Amino acid sequence: MATARAIRQAYDLQFADLDLNLSEASLLAFVEESGSLTQTKLAERLGLGRAATGSVIDALESRGFVRRHPDPDDRRVWLVDVTASGKEMVE
Repeated sequence: MATARAIRQAYDLQFADLDLNLSEASLLAFVEESGSLTQTKLAERLGLGRAATGSVIDALESRGFVRRHPDPDDRRVWLVDVTASGKEMVE
């Protein structure tokens, strides 16, 4: 556990200049690479809980890096996309 915490802290320090943490950077890069995904799919792929993933999406959305929009195939579900600002951040 201590090793995992130390690794996470090292990554968080690397992303600090971008004002991101490891979870935010991982989600942003993953969506940019994979395209639109649901919160549930993102949680599964990133190994996070759905609630934790929702919090990460909320943080990125409030900064204009991602946006949610209805899934045209299932209106009960929201898709997450990277915005132009998010793509710049990934680069």
